[in-house]
Amino acid sequence: MKKVILLLVCSCFWLNASAQDPQFSQSFSNPVYLNPAFAGYDGCPTLRTGYRDQWPNISGNYQTANVSYDMMLGKRHGIGVNYQYDNAANRYLSHSLSLIYAPVFRVFNKQLAISPAFEVGWRYRKLNMDELTFGEMIDPRYGFVYTTGESNMNTEKHIMDFSSGLLLTWKGLVAGFAAHHMTQPDEGFSSFSKLPVRLTAHINYQFNITEKIKISPAFIFQNQQNFNAMLPSFTFEAYGARIGAGFRTLFTNQDAVIFMVGYRGYGVKVGYTYGYTVSSLTNNTGGTHEASLAYVFNCKKSKYRKGVSLINF
Repeated sequence: MKKVILLLVCSCFWLNASAQDPQFSQSFSNPVYLNPAFAGYDGCPTLRTGYRDQWPNISGNYQTANVSYDMMLGKRHGIGVNYQYDNAANRYLSHSLSLIYAPVFRVFNKQLAISPAFEVGWRYRKLNMDELTFGEMIDPRYGFVYTTGESNMNTEKHIMDFSSGLLLTWKGLVAGFAAHHMTQPDEGFSSFSKLPVRLTAHINYQFNITEKIKISPAFIFQNQQNFNAMLPSFTFEAYGARIGAGFRTLFTNQDAVIFMVGYRGYGVKVGYTYGYTVSSLTNNTGGTHEASLAYVFNCKKSKYRKGVSLINF
């Protein structure tokens, strides 16, 4: 039954290439993917990596890897580069590379920071026909014995992509909005198929109980075509050690309960997240595992950061 579900999902990828973008549970561990306006957020040059393994108990699971680098040029110019690889059940592969510019403007005695962002990228899509099956290949008695007439279909696609974002920070408040794939480029293989706009709104507030003890509730909303998701979460940090929990709901059904642990110190941030599936698929899928690692290079520009040093994963 699991393989049947997976086959249906992959068939949808082929029939309509408007697939949903990968969604990270550790959203703030991949900030420039969440919102390009986070480029240069920490002031200092920062290298981040993230890996997501979804449903490992199912043959042909989903794997996503992300690498980004961002920094501030002077006091006002945030820049960044973001690369992402996504493997959807070995049927649908994608590579994305983008460049980001996100200046920052400080008003009201520099208490409020406003940072718009513009992102331009290249996206490569590949459909692995060897891993797909079609109805015309099935013989009523002998099963999959025929070849498909779709074998001559174009299986590679190169597209240009444009996104934008906005970030507002005031004391412990961090809020933003992002619009990815604004031009909705054609990523169809056999016919025209627009890449749907992905809209993201996020907000969190960080309370400093003491210099070493902090808490931060957060909320993320995302929409892409008919997909809507909300992710409320809560993070606690004490002396560099972090724990957190969240819950992802898709409006029409509940998706996953998320547990997070991590540590930051000496310029390094490391985190692990496990998403326990509570939807109708149940956790027989193996849930979702995410790992993140970031390094903030030693520099003297941390005073130019756009907002508080986030403890969220």
